[in-house]
Amino acid sequence: MKAKKYLLWIGLGLFDLLVLAYLGAGWYFSESIISFPRPPAEGSRPKASSVFRYDLPAPEEIQLQSAGVTLAGWYFDLPGDVCGAALFHGHGGDRSSMLRFSQLFQPYGCDLVMIDFRHHGASGGDANTFGAYERQDVLAALEYLQQRTGLPDQQLALVGISYGAAAILQAAPQRPQLAFILADSPYRSLPAIITVQAEQRYGAAILPLAPGALAVSGLRAWFNPWDVSPEDSAAHIAAPVFLLHEAQDSYTPASHSQAIYDRIPHDRKALYLVNWSGKHGGALGNNPREYHTLLDAFIQQYAPQFPAAAR
Repeated sequence: MKAKKYLLWIGLGLFDLLVLAYLGAGWYFSESIISFPRPPAEGSRPKASSVFRYDLPAPEEIQLQSAGVTLAGWYFDLPGDVCGAALFHGHGGDRSSMLRFSQLFQPYGCDLVMIDFRHHGASGGDANTFGAYERQDVLAALEYLQQRTGLPDQQLALVGISYGAAAILQAAPQRPQLAFILADSPYRSLPAIITVQAEQRYGAAILPLAPGALAVSGLRAWFNPWDVSPEDSAAHIAAPVFLLHEAQDSYTPASHSQAIYDRIPHDRKALYLVNWSGKHGGALGNNPREYHTLLDAFIQQYAPQFPAAAR
């Protein structure tokens, strides 16, 4: 009897150690999910001088409030006042990385707003949540754009790449009358992209730790990682959706955009799987002319109320 009790206590002790080890590993890997090293405040501020090579006017520095966080951004007041676009960067980036997308909207005469997501660039915030709170950042920027332009939703667009694309897809159901959504290289859900990235970085043996890392991430940043799903949000999007993804993207497989496309419940949508660069988010940089041709055709077909591009 004593031997059985002794073995039981040993078993319970080993179980407790395994649980602690699993939670410890979850805490360790959660750090790479919800956070990343950020430069000092001054070094994290995007340089406004970088805008001039895109033939843009000097931006207005703006600040917005979003779910208790102060967001930094730029506003570009372009001639025309006929349309507006809110542009959102990828993970670990900042608003300056979206300057290249401005070339798509200058021909339309759109005012532009670009922000640093929470915990990015010059914005506040202590964690990344992959859309759980970033969707509020998107809506705050969109509300600011609408206040500045006075335009209805039918003349406003949301534009995002990668992390930003996932965020706008999660925000889009709340604004069904938008002219369109442009989502370049989004991920289908947080668990799905963490699984892809974990296997790429550490191998398949690490995958059993992914649920623990996600759970700890949610506890640390106050969100439910399993609710972060552009794919599920897509089922409730009413606006037209333009999806583009490099077919050979290994960082976020093109199947993620396909899954999102399949969930959109209407026919005002398009999915372009291209072979222009082979790199995640690299399509526009490699083939801006064809990118604009595809977008212009999409707008003419599915968002005719959006102003025509100047020729």
